[in-house]
Amino acid sequence: MYLMLPAIFFLLKRVPSKLTVLVLWVAVCGAQPLAPQLLEYAPCFLGGVFAYQLAKERTFALPSWVLPTSMSFLFVLYVLLKFTVLPDSRSDYLLCMFLGGIIPNVTEFKRSWLTSTCQVLAKYSYGIYLGHALVFWLCFVKLSFLPIAARLSLMIPLMFIVPFAAYKIIEAPSVALGRRLACGLRPMQEPNTVARDFRR
Repeated sequence: MYLMLPAIFFLLKRVPSKLTVLVLWVAVCGAQPLAPQLLEYAPCFLGGVFAYQLAKERTFALPSWVLPTSMSFLFVLYVLLKFTVLPDSRSDYLLCMFLGGIIPNVTEFKRSWLTSTCQVLAKYSYGIYLGHALVFWLCFVKLSFLPIAARLSLMIPLMFIVPFAAYKIIEAPSVALGRRLACGLRPMQEPNTVARDFRR
């Protein structure tokens, strides 16, 4: 992912079109059986790239209730595909692309406790994604000799501590570094443009 995403970003700077993403998705899906370990999840995160590109182009302002309704429908469709004609990763690839096509076309929900909770989860989602697997492995594999109560007592706080620490120590500094590097790659602006940007 870290090797492919920068290359895809620069590709979309040169050929900015949702068709570019769709062609790339078809190509990666076709190449995945040739390098299954390397490309196993590549078609999945291309759904996010698809959403990114769609958001920059013309989108439809569908009501917010379309998102949970679509997600419910896609979940049912995904289960049907997974247990019938597409038991392999292709059902995952389709689900991610459908979601990528829906999300930028839906208006945002009004501010509420639900959106605030989702915002927090999104902020720490990468740490949750990576850290929870490590926590479960530690508590249920490496420490399997301990009583279950002891393992659960360790697991529950670690499920919060590890994603928080990963965000503060790794993700946030890395994002800040990436922004500084990206700013260094921008072409020099005219003085009037710089002043206008500063006023904004």
